[in-house]
Amino acid sequence: MPMSVSPAIVGLAIGRNRHGRRKDTLINIESVKDFVVNMVTEPFAEAMNQTACEYPPGVDEFKEARLTAVKSDLVKSPRLAESPLNLECRLDRILEFGEPSRAHCFVIGEVVRVHVKDEYWSHDEIQFSKLNLVGRLGGDSYCRIREIFEMKRPEIPKESD
Repeated sequence: MPMSVSPAIVGLAIGRNRHGRRKDTLINIESVKDFVVNMVTEPFAEAMNQTACEYPPGVDEFKEARLTAVKSDLVKSPRLAESPLNLECRLDRILEFGEPSRAHCFVIGEVVRVHVKDEYWSHDEIQFSKLNLVGRLGGDSYCRIREIFEMKRPEIPKESD
């Protein structure tokens, strides 16, 4: 989730695995002090889900899901070639909430580089309506982001005399 524009700050929640242990993703972020947010689109949603399998430490989830890791420009963590939008992030902090065996961590990072595939960039902005993104709702539930709309913020009415 976006948290700030200047500086560009994002946050993501990482829960425990089904056995109450810290997930490899969190362990990796704590170790290398950076991460990449790879936006997921419908064509590779199943492969993304495959990366959520509870593989033993050291197993390359990208390889298991037949996804392509590419070197990032400014962080150590790789980004996903199949993703149309990648956010390279440096770790700012990790906040932990909840009971120890079920604790969730909220990871906060500063976006240091954004990668957008050409077909999703126009008029100096990301064309979100073309992305067909998939969002995670929690547990095994996801949503398709197909309809995007704008609502201009209202102005305060001028007082009439």
